[in-house]
Amino acid sequence: MQKKYLSLILCLFIALFTQGQPFLQTLWSESLNISLAEETEILLPLSDGSVILGGLGTSEEGTEKNIRLIKIDSSGAVLWQKVLDRQGVYQLRSVSPATDNAILLVAMTKSEKASIWIAKLDKSGGLIWDTETGGSALDQAFSIIESSDGNVIVAGAREVKGDRDTDGWLTGYDKRGRLYQQGMFGERYTNQVARTVIRTADGNYLAGGSTQASINSPAIPYLFLADIHLGKVWERSYPDFKNSRVESLSVDQHGMIRALISVHATDGTQTGIALLVINRSGELQEQYLHPSAFVCRENSYARFDDGQFIMVSTVPDPLSSEYEVVKFDKKLQITWKKSMGQNDPHPISVIQTEKKETYVLAGWTGENDNGVMKLEVTAFRDLSDELVSKYVAEKVGEWKLRKEGESEEKYKERLAEKNDKQLAADFTLDARIHYEMLESPPSAIQQAQVAPTSEASETEQITFRSVDRKDEILNIGTYHALLIAVNDYTDPNITDLDQPVKDAGKLHDVLVSDYLFDEANVSFLKNPTREEIITALDRLEYKLTDKDNLLIFYAGHGYWDEKSEKGYWLPSDAKQFNTANWILNSTLQDYIRGIQSKHTLLIADACFGGSIFKTRTAFGNQAMAIARLNELPSRKGMTSGTLTEVPDKSVFVEYLVKRLVENQEKYLPSEQLFYSFKPAVLNNSENIPQFGEIHSAGDEGGDFIFVRKK
Repeated sequence: MQKKYLSLILCLFIALFTQGQPFLQTLWSESLNISLAEETEILLPLSDGSVILGGLGTSEEGTEKNIRLIKIDSSGAVLWQKVLDRQGVYQLRSVSPATDNAILLVAMTKSEKASIWIAKLDKSGGLIWDTETGGSALDQAFSIIESSDGNVIVAGAREVKGDRDTDGWLTGYDKRGRLYQQGMFGERYTNQVARTVIRTADGNYLAGGSTQASINSPAIPYLFLADIHLGKVWERSYPDFKNSRVESLSVDQHGMIRALISVHATDGTQTGIALLVINRSGELQEQYLHPSAFVCRENSYARFDDGQFIMVSTVPDPLSSEYEVVKFDKKLQITWKKSMGQNDPHPISVIQTEKKETYVLAGWTGENDNGVMKLEVTAFRDLSDELVSKYVAEKVGEWKLRKEGESEEKYKERLAEKNDKQLAADFTLDARIHYEMLESPPSAIQQAQVAPTSEASETEQITFRSVDRKDEILNIGTYHALLIAVNDYTDPNITDLDQPVKDAGKLHDVLVSDYLFDEANVSFLKNPTREEIITALDRLEYKLTDKDNLLIFYAGHGYWDEKSEKGYWLPSDAKQFNTANWILNSTLQDYIRGIQSKHTLLIADACFGGSIFKTRTAFGNQAMAIARLNELPSRKGMTSGTLTEVPDKSVFVEYLVKRLVENQEKYLPSEQLFYSFKPAVLNNSENIPQFGEIHSAGDEGGDFIFVRKK
């Protein structure tokens, strides 16, 4: 049986939003005995709180298709259904609201001679007027909106006679449906298509789509701005994005254009989305990429004034693919997401209703007993912002309280470490983890803030001279560090230390001043509790991607139990005779395995236990070029020794920092760094430093590369 039936209200999504997802609250969910063809599915919110679902209906015989609209009220009840019979096989392209809850729609045939049908319906679905245009097989229409004076604007593409190419096309219709103006945009012998159009605050029209130099060349995103008479103000294309097109547009409160584009493979399969931030002149200011495919056409996703939006994944293979409902922030970072297995409903659209806190999600289920695909819809409320705000306020308040046994000096020093903005950012991520808003570590997200004509920055592509004297390219990625130092212990039975915080501070300073560690990406925990350390590791697990590099440093008491062969770190709240707040080496090993960085280097100035390492001989990789070391994932570690105790004054850290300061090489692998100062440690202490791969953590033979700044 063909997979071609839709319906309305995702009843199966009750489980999705109630089990383990307290930040999403189901309002209602129903399954309607209505079928729509899967070729086009549109959700449209109206100002009275109702929602329009549009698609292609199928006749009882299953041989004919027609345009069908269904209107439901704010509780999910069906208000009316309309079948709009047209001669020929039409495809519904766009539905848009108009004054007095009227509805605008545009559809077109799939025949060789395209016929574009434009109509306006009243709030009950009655026809106010309709008209037809087109005629060429290349003529297309994709988007329709109401103008400020109550007229209608349609965006699409029109064949240029004699050239056999298309121009971006805007047409204007008056209140009676009569054509009164049109504008053509683009260059001769190239194909431009306008897929979406919006009205700007000053009454102009901004349209976006794609442009293509020839049939065989890749499509790239394309924008143009037209005045109120549909005359060209400017047009721009963005050649850095191949096989891509603009799907939806918005303008924020600062007048910046936000273009959501779909990214495709050469075979046309959608492989990702991108968000372009563009100024009023059409110049690219920022770009954000996400490698997963999401539905981003008009009337298919919830968009907010602050730049955030909720989307659902596309349907490349509905019977086998997994699907996600995701909320993105204005930089295409995931705020929360919910993954769904192949047995769950497959969503196709999510929109925000006029009741700003309410969203409607539509999707279709697997085959029922009759072999028919059905579509359902649910309404839900997103409580994530409310929960996060409450959590952050509580945690910031707790953090600012003076701890038991904390001196006045230490209290003031701790308060000075982070401002309110930094605390809010930290605890916001904690809240999302706590409420399970981030179900698993985010997919790799590449993002860059660039001008369209700028070259790649040094941290993105760096040319260097490798040991085999060949010029190569090294993709460095972003460097992050977690520095943990414990001087003071609340248990009087555990001896306080003097040096760890100072030692970690020296390492912090050289990393930030001399190497590619941005201050914003370095977290320095002074005298942290077990909870604070685990929380910091949780943040890294959810924040880092396989493009990143991570250094973890620990200085403080460690303990190695010979009998059980277990090693521990002792946070500031550790108790001598109770291991509840101790941190097992195996716990650190699990985090290092779970954090999705490309390279992780662990440096421990404490007993760490040799069993976690797979040690090897000096300079095992020195014959390998730097680029190869960087290309292969690594999980390396170096420790100050194997003794059950290490001296308070650390010779290990002293020479580690000294070598980093003295190093003049642009690229310094961690193994080379270690063996450059190991002899000095052996000659000046009783400790035997160790270096090696961390067992079962994902090391593939690469190495962490320290990169000096210019």
